[in-house]
Amino acid sequence: MDREITYTYSINADSKPRVINLAKKFNMPRWAIYQRALKIGAVTSSHQKKFWTGEEIKILEQDAHYAPLTIKKRLEKAGFQRSMASIVLKRKRMRLLSNLQGMSACLCAEFLGVDLHWVLNHINTGSLKAEVVRRDSEGKTNYYVKGKISGSSLSLILIS
Repeated sequence: MDREITYTYSINADSKPRVINLAKKFNMPRWAIYQRALKIGAVTSSHQKKFWTGEEIKILEQDAHYAPLTIKKRLEKAGFQRSMASIVLKRKRMRLLSNLQGMSACLCAEFLGVDLHWVLNHINTGSLKAEVVRRDSEGKTNYYVKGKISGSSLSLILIS
């Protein structure tokens, strides 16, 4: 079986029909033939995993609340090359968005049960700590409210 798989994949022409015939011959699914070919070294994987370095992960953790394009640019500035899809996947798998100590201004307004403009006003006056995440082409600013909004800090904001 291994000899036939090796021969099938060694021919440079389109091997898909031959692999289908081989799968029928051995009464196996086509993907199982491919997996066996990978295992015996008859074919190499088209998907090559590039492992994340500690420095890349550190940059991703620091900038997790930014848009993937911004993270990509910051990684490139540090000398790393990552696609936006890989950044999104790594951020999701590390659960970085759920572990952030903060929220968007819109989410903050929804959480407090107030209007977004009220939150933006408190950000602009400095009573609510926030970081500018990005500015749109229209001039709109997106904020990231840092820290926890609870108990005493919430009452201080609502009183003022």
